[in-house]
This record gives sequence, structure tokens and C-alpha cells, in this order.
Amino acid sequence: RERIDHKVALRGQDEAPTLPDALILLEHPTVYTLGSSSEMSDMLFSMPKEDLSEVGSSVVVPAVGAEPAFQIHRVQRGGKVTYHAPGQLVGYPVFDLSRHSQDIAWYLRLIEQVLINSLADFGVTAGTEEGLTGVWVDGRKIAAIGVGASRWVTLHGFALNVDPRMEGFTRIVPCGIRGREVCSLA
Repeated sequence: RERIDHKVALRGQDEAPTLPDALILLEHPTVYTLGSSSEMSDMLFSMPKEDLSEVGSSVVVPAVGAEPAFQIHRVQRGGKVTYHAPGQLVGYPVFDLSRHSQDIAWYLRLIEQVLINSLADFGVTAGTEEGLTGVWVDGRKIAAIGVGASRWVTLHGFALNVDPRMEGFTRIVPCGIRGREVCSLA
């Protein structure tokens, strides 16, 4: 299985707007992404002193002990910090919302419902939480969603925790939501 680097996946989205609606499914190597409303205080580990304020900026955090090196990217999507890793299904829907509904809130709710329906196919009862984006199981977040759009063509998407290394979530405040747990299908 090949894991797709975050920047490579984004280039694929940039090249796809002239195509029919598509869904790119992949798995990333360990990476943290910072959305437009991310706060560095949500990163609970020592950070290299790099400027990550501009979209497209990134840094490699060197390996420490048994922890492998990983990357951090500032990305063009809403939301706060997210963690991606092997064992997580990442989906990049590339939709031209001008052909559907030019409404980002509608699009977010659509992704949530698709994930809820998909989890139901595996016997998992999932839902949403009032005032929060994402998909939840028994009060724990199983799927994060962070999107953007350029000329109504969607960017970024969702991350469904199938069986990732869960310790990676302890290094951040996932999606900027304090006091809530993250779970997986495993």
C-alpha cells in the first residue's frame, strides 16, 4: 500500500476541477494539518521555531526516541489542527458546488450524513453533536471534517478513524475541542 503525501494529494485536487465530481480516498503518512482557525496552543508538543502562518508553509519535526519524524502543514481549509496517519481513511471529495448547492454548511452536513450512513453499514451507530462539525460515536469523535472551496470547487474533506495510531491525537487538541475523546472503528 502506498501512502500519499499531503502536498501530493492537494495537487491532485487542484488538477481535478474540470472533471466530473470525484472522491479521492487515501491514507497519509503521519502528518498534522493546521486549518485557518488553528492556534499553536492546540499543539501539545515542542515545535520547531518555524513560521507556519502562511498557507502552504510546512515543517518537519524530527524523530524523538521511538517517535518517528512527521510533518506539519498549514492548509487552506476551515477548522483547527488535525492528525492524519496510517489506519485513517482520508477522503477528498472534489465537487463543483455550483452544480449542487453553493452552501458550505450544506456540504459539511452532506459529508457528515454520508459518513453516518457508511458507519451504519458496519453496525456503528453514529451521529452529530450540536454546534460541532464531524461525526461522533457515544460522545467521541470518529471522523473529522475540514473543507474549503475555490470558485465553488471543494478542497480537503474528511478523516475517518479506522485503526490509526491513537497516541497521535494526544499530542494535539483535536479540532480545537478540549475535553472530548477521539475513537476509531478498531
